[in-house]
Amino acid sequence: MDLITRENIRKKVQMYTYHAFHYVDWDEIMHFELVHIDHEGLFVYGFRKDHHIHELIWAVNHLNTLIHYSKHYPNALISFIPRDWKDELIKHGYHEYGVIRDYWLNDLSSFHESPFLQQLTIIDAQEISDITKDCLMLSREFHGESYHDVIAWITHQDYYLQEVKARDTAIFGYRVNDHLVGVIFVSIYGDSSPRGPVLWVREIAVKRDYQGQGIGRKLMKHALCYGNQKGARRSFLAADDLNHSAIHLYISMGYTPNLDEEQIDMMTPSEKRDKQ
Repeated sequence: MDLITRENIRKKVQMYTYHAFHYVDWDEIMHFELVHIDHEGLFVYGFRKDHHIHELIWAVNHLNTLIHYSKHYPNALISFIPRDWKDELIKHGYHEYGVIRDYWLNDLSSFHESPFLQQLTIIDAQEISDITKDCLMLSREFHGESYHDVIAWITHQDYYLQEVKARDTAIFGYRVNDHLVGVIFVSIYGDSSPRGPVLWVREIAVKRDYQGQGIGRKLMKHALCYGNQKGARRSFLAADDLNHSAIHLYISMGYTPNLDEEQIDMMTPSEKRDKQ
């Protein structure tokens, strides 16, 4: 998708009442194809190498339009489905892929002491990536981070970091016998917010063989102390509703879920079912 098409799509999306272009990283979908556009809807389709999945990014005015066009792209991810559309899509053979919910911790003042954890550098990038990939499928929406994603985070070149004007971006690691076994990605944004800056916990991963040993809690505590030291007053993270072990950790640390809204992601019907 070239720059001109990208800018055209940005403008045209505003024509539609509902869309899934909220947090699109345009650089990641440069190879996607604009497969349909008219007054009823706009659809961009391609393969997400980072997630190993086909994705159909959509903008429509009505649910029926989404069903009519998306059913021609079997086994494709469609994100940001309105809550009141979910049941109807399920009736048409679509199924839930993940439900991402925001969690907030509104006071970091009690987090001021933590075990020392090393801030990692680009030298550690491949090892960091490997740890996140070791956790694939532990949560429906957890895809791990590529080597290049890790580099982008450490060097502050990540698209989302730039979008929110983040600062003090870091990855911290937990080692056992000098072996890196756990990592946590953090950054701070929202300096101009009346409620104060936010510590964003982007990702936490612990090698499978070391899970259940309290390493995730130590990583979280260090991150929250780091945020407090850097001037953050609250913290944000997101989790899949079925990632029960992670949610238990977050709630025990003081986070509370936003029950009023969520990001519902679904898969289009499989090709076999679509022909039935």
